[in-house]
Amino acid sequence: QAAEGSPPAGSAEARDEVRVLLQPPPKIQSSPLTDRFAMRGSYFQPAMDTPLRYDPSPLVQGTPISAEDTLGMDDSMNLATLELMFRLTPRQRLRADYLKMSRKGDAVLDELVVFGDDTFLPGDRVESSLDLRLLGLTYTYSVFRHERWELALGMGLHLLQAQGEAEVPARFVGDEFSVAGPFPSLALEGTVYWALRTMPVD
Repeated sequence: QAAEGSPPAGSAEARDEVRVLLQPPPKIQSSPLTDRFAMRGSYFQPAMDTPLRYDPSPLVQGTPISAEDTLGMDDSMNLATLELMFRLTPRQRLRADYLKMSRKGDAVLDELVVFGDDTFLPGDRVESSLDLRLLGLTYTYSVFRHERWELALGMGLHLLQAQGEAEVPARFVGDEFSVAGPFPSLALEGTVYWALRTMPVD
């Protein structure tokens, strides 16, 4: 027996109601404004300019040098970064990114260089290496939020570790250094979402 108010069985209204109930649920479109997690990899080729100075003591300065011009390291590199995004709430996001850079140099000096506790002479062939690791954590809060765009402010904390060495194999002279520490930063982030509509094909 049909319930009161429902369309008669077999009628056009009843068929339309069954057709609606049998339709699959609408697909949820992925959007950077609603995603809870995202992972992104980036590739870039920056120009490098690396001034260095390794002091023997707090009272004595080492020689200012250039990793590219003095030590013969490449002035450009192929680099890649990895970034993870976690949306904690609709307005709060946490980003983590990681960068690693390793470089080597081989050059004959044309000047005297004081590097840490050692002194390199003009004409010395110096082999060197420089490793840099950077881990960043950034928290942002969407001050303005719309269904298709948002603008967020926040703060970041970056952990930097640098290691390097320079040596003259012919004279068994060389020194190495290692430094690490955090540094803060301010963050400004904007996101805009748009999608291309496709026309149905008959």
